[in-house]
Amino acid sequence: MREKEYAVHFEAWKSINHRGETSHGLAYLSGDSIISVHEQGLIRDSPIFKQGHPEIKGNILIAHNRYPTSSGNDRENDQPFQYVSPQGTPYALGHNGNIANDGELRALIPGNAGGSDTKVLGELSGKSIDAGKDMPGSIKEVLGNALGSYSLTFLIGGNNPMVVAIRDPLGYMPLSVGENGKGFYVASESIAFNHFNAQNREVNPGEMVIIDRSGMTSHQLFEQEQTQYCMFQWVYILHSTSIFEGTNAYIVRDRLGAKMAERYSPEVDFVMPVPDSGRAAAQGYANARGIPLLEGIMKERYESKRSFIQDEQLDRQGVIKRKLSIIKSVVEGKDILVIDDSLVRGNTAPYLIKMLREAGAREIHMAFACPPIVSQCAYGVDFYNSQLFARQFMNGKIDMNWPDSTFNEHIAQKLGVSSVYYNTIGDLVESIGKSEESLCLSCLTGEYKQDIVLQTQAARRQ
Repeated sequence: MREKEYAVHFEAWKSINHRGETSHGLAYLSGDSIISVHEQGLIRDSPIFKQGHPEIKGNILIAHNRYPTSSGNDRENDQPFQYVSPQGTPYALGHNGNIANDGELRALIPGNAGGSDTKVLGELSGKSIDAGKDMPGSIKEVLGNALGSYSLTFLIGGNNPMVVAIRDPLGYMPLSVGENGKGFYVASESIAFNHFNAQNREVNPGEMVIIDRSGMTSHQLFEQEQTQYCMFQWVYILHSTSIFEGTNAYIVRDRLGAKMAERYSPEVDFVMPVPDSGRAAAQGYANARGIPLLEGIMKERYESKRSFIQDEQLDRQGVIKRKLSIIKSVVEGKDILVIDDSLVRGNTAPYLIKMLREAGAREIHMAFACPPIVSQCAYGVDFYNSQLFARQFMNGKIDMNWPDSTFNEHIAQKLGVSSVYYNTIGDLVESIGKSEESLCLSCLTGEYKQDIVLQTQAARRQ
């Protein structure tokens, strides 16, 4: 691969760095072997592609940036992971998602190897790598026992090198494939394909795509009547330009803002977004109500880390303090509606309100595009019951009209603002444009479609 092509790959990889910022790595084919390179931190600061990495010689590779949802935050958990099959074929694996029953699957591995949920899948896949033409059926048998979510990419070496992409049967996480006449590409988000000028499509839930010397072939491993698309992808995780299940993230966020405007109209001088996650919803709200939108909270342009996906509480607070500041001239003496995408752990909102008070804001109202998150995610977004800000204010069964006014009043009092508003679950579903049954709403309802056992953070990080 020429240095110019490396630069394009670097930009594409960097464009989805928001999905994981702890570490990054790639595995590439060198002859019949696979070589891995891993680094900590943001891809933009990585030495891997700068001026051409001297070790990278092939044009078949997979890359990964890590957002820890299981196992510790140490170097041995940096992906992609490397393996050798029972017949000696090298392969590497990258995984987005979370296997909820990895302890049960670990018992199937000879020697009961430890490690993360991804390592368990990697170990169990060895015999399938050796299965040749029967690999789809063999890997289906392995993954048929896995509960939870997975978008997987395998790099397989040996005599018939290939890249394999697989999406779980319920389709929790995004995954797409593309081509441009020069090559084939796989990525979690559609924004990455812009750098290759590649036509792309989403991998279907339960589909396995094989890319080798003969081209790209598809195998539907699992037929699934029901899907469970993660609603939080549209609410927060996805880049604003990305498409998930045919729906653009920015459009959904804008609709969520407009939905809030239908039900919630405090008397304010202007709407103000929390950058960058609340901007689209704030724009949708301001347009629907016909009131100004002003940027009174500024984000430091060279602090690109996302506080939500940092691994520890102190890390999150540090990112918030470094990246956000208030324009006093905009907020002083004003009545303001602050709009953000969601309130999960309660890291950002209290700190921002304190900053706005100190800058002289007269009255503060706050609205969240996402309904209250009251139960932990088992499928690949890293929050737990013990961390959830809203959980302490739950009162009885949650329904489609949740939350009620009493709940909102409790949150407003806790945050120290004049009023708080959340979208309802029904408004969220309508804004996404999918059926309620096709979405994973477990963190909003406490109801899980799969028969899983919820684990504490300490248990997942062992």
